[in-house]
Amino acid sequence: MSTDEKLRELLRAMVPPADVPGAQEAQARAALHAAYRDVVRARPGRRQRPSFAFATAVVAAVVVAAALLLPGSSPPIDASLAQIARSVRELEPEQMPAGSFVYVHAENTDLTSSQVDGQGAQLFYLLPTTEDLWVQGATEQRITTVGPPVFFDTADEAAYYAGNLDVQDEVGETRTERLGDIQNIPDLTEWSEQTSTLRRQIATELAEEAEPDLGDDIRVVLRVERLMHPRLNAAPDLRAALIEIVGSLDVETMQLADGWVLVRLEYEDAALGTVAEELEFDRAGYLRTRRSIALDPSPNWPVPPGTVIAQSTWSRAYVVDGAGVLPSSR
Repeated sequence: MSTDEKLRELLRAMVPPADVPGAQEAQARAALHAAYRDVVRARPGRRQRPSFAFATAVVAAVVVAAALLLPGSSPPIDASLAQIARSVRELEPEQMPAGSFVYVHAENTDLTSSQVDGQGAQLFYLLPTTEDLWVQGATEQRITTVGPPVFFDTADEAAYYAGNLDVQDEVGETRTERLGDIQNIPDLTEWSEQTSTLRRQIATELAEEAEPDLGDDIRVVLRVERLMHPRLNAAPDLRAALIEIVGSLDVETMQLADGWVLVRLEYEDAALGTVAEELEFDRAGYLRTRRSIALDPSPNWPVPPGTVIAQSTWSRAYVVDGAGVLPSSR
């Protein structure tokens, strides 16, 4: 039997008639799980990249087909996130008058490495920045201030300043950038505000990526992060649908102060090791924080376990009259 015929046969087995008995639905789900397990058994160690393109393609096609074809396939949603989503759907979309900008303030920390001239060793450290960002379509104005780095080793700190790397990093300086025609900005009008349709759109897009080396859930979370970046100022219904999709994944949640919710997902990264991705949503459904924590770093990343290697904390998005204009209340 050819590869195409095998795939068609599997998909046919997954598509039940209009009135589906419970036993038949269970049988279809079992076929899906069995197909997935057969592929997973063939994979090498968890920190190696799979090298078999066909197996990856079959899994992607089966997962997408399951989302599209199985009745009742919409998974349950975490209660805390479902509550936020319900509240967000009651909000009115914010108007964007002609000539207005979206303003966001951000506090960032990122793991950075530099090399002193004439020395082979890489120095690793955390570099904090603050940003004020004004966005209008593909145009933006950004004011960035670089803070003092944080080191894991006193010898690295001494070598950093002796090599004048603080000058290279512009530590203590503030710069203003004005950019136009920025590429690869997501067009939110292409994404559905209906959760089931949006879930299929994301699954289809991820299935088209060649040889993914991360798990399905973290790939969905990273896509949601991109679509919920405050600079895009997603409408309430889209924010709610994205939050419901995150709530349907295998994630942990925790209630925070003021009705915020923290979402946490641990995963394996071939380069980084064991990582935790955390998101914080406020009551209005805005993504306010995202952080990546190296729980068990790989040898490629000489940082202590538990190091936050990337974090961004944003204000909510505000509509202002022009670039450089601050909102009246923050």
